[in-house]
Amino acid sequence: MRNSRRHFAAHLRVHSLVAAGLTLLAMTLSAGAADEVRETPLSPDEELASFELADRRLTVELVASEPELDSPVAISFDGDGRMFVAEMIDYPLGPTAGRIRLLEDRDADGRYEHATIFAQGLKFPNGVLAARGGVYVTAAPDILFLKDADGDGVAEKRQVVFTGFGEGNQQLRANGLTWGLDNWIYGANGRSDGNVRRPADPPDKAISIRARDFRFRPDGSAIEATSGASQFGQAGDDWGNRFLSWNTIPIRHALFDQRFLERNARLSTQAVRDIADPNDTGAVFPISPRPHTFNRERTDFYNALCGLTIYRGDALGPDYVGSAFVGESLTNLVHRRALMPEGPSFVSRRGEHAREFLASRDPWFHPVFMTTGPDGALYIVDFYRRWVEHPAFVAESLRGGVDWRQGAGHGRIWKVSRRENTWPPQPPPRMSKDTTTALVEFLKSPNGWRRDTAQRLLVERDDAQAAPLLRATVADSRLPQAKLHALSTLEALGQLDDGLLLRAMEDGEPHVRQHAMRLAAPRLAGSPTLAKPLARMADFPHPLVRFQLALSMSEIEGEQKIAALVKLANLEDRDPIISAAIAGSLGRSIDKFLVELLKQNSDWRRKPSATQLRFLSDVAAIACSGDDPRQLAACLEQAAGGKPGKLKPGNFAILVGAAQGLSDRGQSLRAMLQAPPAALASRLAAIGPLVASARALAVNDEAPLGY
Repeated sequence: MRNSRRHFAAHLRVHSLVAAGLTLLAMTLSAGAADEVRETPLSPDEELASFELADRRLTVELVASEPELDSPVAISFDGDGRMFVAEMIDYPLGPTAGRIRLLEDRDADGRYEHATIFAQGLKFPNGVLAARGGVYVTAAPDILFLKDADGDGVAEKRQVVFTGFGEGNQQLRANGLTWGLDNWIYGANGRSDGNVRRPADPPDKAISIRARDFRFRPDGSAIEATSGASQFGQAGDDWGNRFLSWNTIPIRHALFDQRFLERNARLSTQAVRDIADPNDTGAVFPISPRPHTFNRERTDFYNALCGLTIYRGDALGPDYVGSAFVGESLTNLVHRRALMPEGPSFVSRRGEHAREFLASRDPWFHPVFMTTGPDGALYIVDFYRRWVEHPAFVAESLRGGVDWRQGAGHGRIWKVSRRENTWPPQPPPRMSKDTTTALVEFLKSPNGWRRDTAQRLLVERDDAQAAPLLRATVADSRLPQAKLHALSTLEALGQLDDGLLLRAMEDGEPHVRQHAMRLAAPRLAGSPTLAKPLARMADFPHPLVRFQLALSMSEIEGEQKIAALVKLANLEDRDPIISAAIAGSLGRSIDKFLVELLKQNSDWRRKPSATQLRFLSDVAAIACSGDDPRQLAACLEQAAGGKPGKLKPGNFAILVGAAQGLSDRGQSLRAMLQAPPAALASRLAAIGPLVASARALAVNDEAPLGY
């Protein structure tokens, strides 16, 4: 009987969609002007009929809409598939009226028909993440933790976990909470910066997140700045890579973490990489009327990108796994990019040619957030109002007379999947009630949401009985992602031993090796049994492993490190990313590294390539930017090295880097040559001829570069 009702309901929906499509077509034909933007909203069925998918194997379904929703901007699912929605009702200018809505699909038909106001009176809530039996919410200046203690669907507990986030423009505040593979919760800065701390900590303990993102421990014990600054939304892939978004840049890759950068601030400009295909023009292909704008910005190119996600589900089919999806909220479309490995990073290319993954003819469709759901589908949060612009970006003379909240009270959430995966609907998970054994099995799921949720629940339970099952997963699973989750869970439980790390570092899958090396890095200084086999991976055939070796070696000093990095430098002189990682890892070993590198490879001094010249200059700049006189002396000695009377390009590169490094710390090579410190007098005298040659060469662009 229940199935009959479902089929009857589906039959009625088909008829209503056909009718809505005919209505929309009639409206379009009668309008007469394609560029005339409609002033009134469409019904959900009419909006659904306005969508065009590039792939006809896929379909869009409505899962929630008004009156159960109002101005949604982000969603998160808990372990039982309940959907928490951040409703930015007070956008753009207030007064304070934001809410977290709890939606449930109690009859398991794929629609979230039951709605509860979980929390209200929040200040522009724009990010939400389910964890620890409640939800974290970004509501600048705070991150809140909300929890329903008595099971009535309303949060009685409201705790400020961290405070001090910038209260800049309401579009540009901290947002984008995501669970990381490393068991930290990551957030996007939003461009408003801040000095953040726990409420009980004094202001001088605050951490600056200026021009950086942030992460914090789920128990609220720590918060840190992280490299890169994302505007609205950020994402992680199956392998622990972190990706950032910007309104005019669809996706960037964060290469170096903050701990690595703090050892060498000179690499901060290389920490984040725009990975777009160099041939990408930035054009978008909307099918809606050209939007009314209040400035001279083009709307046929990237303009209002937001809500980045990496699709990690199984309901769209294998062609889409690992793709990046981002909303173009101004021009009513969802843009897809395929991520292709390129060395230790990626290049992103358009997923569709001269069209978009999903586009709407409805100018009220504003996709602002995307994520993978419990059923493996792609979920799209639709703000659904007349305007998505913020008046602060509009000339004051043009703001009057515009109802910036026109259409408030609406909101839709859509999901995209392959047609064959839409029926019968998957019942909501009940993972919070699952056994430890069942949760470990979920680490092997093809759906990344299930794996992430299983890992999170295992960490929250802190159940030591999971350890043997997790070790078996690392040893026996055929799914590399399961091994990464198992290793991270063991690390969080304090059950990860060196023996298992050694085994994972010998895994045949490069991503598993890389993750094991990542986890091993903090242990290297106290564990020679880990450092020795790791150092042997300098010539491993996959660039991910070599890149991670360069990063991990930053944790130790000594002969093993120097030998590994010299070998790696010889192999990677053409890869700027790995070369930067080597330079940033040298630490107190720079002097010995330079000596050994140039001793083994005279061509680096005599006939270097362009990339070798850049590397030598970078290493010298790092050596001379610190306050260690030994490093400076060694750098100057190498700049003057080689046979006297011969001008060497490698020597020049080292000299240029030394000058840059001295400039970084407020000194100059010229001043040092004029008044040399006693400890450096002999070395500075030795580079005098090199400086003179450099001056002569600088004023004579026809002079040959001698060898």
